[in-house]
Amino acid sequence: MVNKYKAKKVITNYGKFDSEGEYKYYLKLLALKNAVKESERIIEVDRQIIYPFIINGMMIGKYIADYVVTYANGNKEVIDFKNPYIITGKGKSTPIAQLFKYKCKLMKALYDVDVKIV
Repeated sequence: MVNKYKAKKVITNYGKFDSEGEYKYYLKLLALKNAVKESERIIEVDRQIIYPFIINGMMIGKYIADYVVTYANGNKEVIDFKNPYIITGKGKSTPIAQLFKYKCKLMKALYDVDVKIV
């Protein structure tokens, strides 16, 4: 099956992933569970976490994080695996890319979270 970014879904022992790249990144995160530095060592990786956008009691949308990572030092990161255009800003902007950037702004405004794009 092909998703909105034209990537093929991957089914693994760890579950379903929207692309092979997203799955490989998950494996990198899991490898950091053995990191020596506390600031790099991951103690938990949660996938597909939903953040509702509720304003004045009305749900206006949601953001689904690819990963929410908790480090041994207590820091947390919300991470999204995206295509190169969103990371570099080069190439043709699409409505999907624009919507993602808007959702990142809502994450900052409503949750004070900066989404890390990889």
